[in-house]
Amino acid sequence: MMASCSNPFQGQGSLHFKVKDFKQDPLVEEERLRALRLEKELAWKTIVVEAVDSFSEIESTVQKKCFACHDAKTKTPIYGRVFTRVNPIYHHQQDGIKALDFSQKFPLIAKGNPSQIALLKAIRNEVLDRTMPIKAYTSVYRKRKINQTDEEKILAWTDPLIEKLEEFEKRFDVSQLDVNSQMTKVFEQKCFRCHANGNDRGNFGEMQDVKKLVKGKFVNMQNPLDSAIYKLSVSKKMPPNPRDALEDQELLLLGEWLERLSLENRNN
Repeated sequence: MMASCSNPFQGQGSLHFKVKDFKQDPLVEEERLRALRLEKELAWKTIVVEAVDSFSEIESTVQKKCFACHDAKTKTPIYGRVFTRVNPIYHHQQDGIKALDFSQKFPLIAKGNPSQIALLKAIRNEVLDRTMPIKAYTSVYRKRKINQTDEEKILAWTDPLIEKLEEFEKRFDVSQLDVNSQMTKVFEQKCFRCHANGNDRGNFGEMQDVKKLVKGKFVNMQNPLDSAIYKLSVSKKMPPNPRDALEDQELLLLGEWLERLSLENRNN
């Protein structure tokens, strides 16, 4: 026998609501959004204070092994300040500061204002892979190599902070995440640090501008899944660090996003 589909509220009084009864009062909605903004600002300030405070646990390590190239307040040695136009030491430090600047501890600074999560994950990857400081530097200053103790200290700073930032973004993301918004978040986390907002590593930049992106050589509007940006992601060649590779769900999202762009392009 089929279960009854009768109204479970029957006999419990009138429930004849109209759609307009549920419309939010503009003043109430404005107040709600204002309260949410204030809550967000307070939550962010708390994260910043805690991050700066906990940075003290790694400051001596980072100062000794990273600040020479990644701190705008650290003065370049005298031999790096002569003939700056052609001096490789000077240019290396300038490039390092553009990629990551610890000078205010947190938020981290970098050219193009990439997301803090992306920067923290980059630090994490460099530490785990021992790719920073670079070999040219540690071959001269051998004691400045990252060791196991350094790794544990730095990850004890980055990992909880990454988790807090991810929770923060999830908590205060009030937008309805359509495909475009979801894809932008993926790009922000995994691509923009090298390829957007003034960064054009490999002569590929301006990913933040969809109109320029789809007209470039990395997107094929006629056959979207043949796009270089898609094939490089599927093959795990980009992002270059395997830890940043797009997950299966993100690859599906990228494919859907490209196909939608292609369809919109044909319809216009």
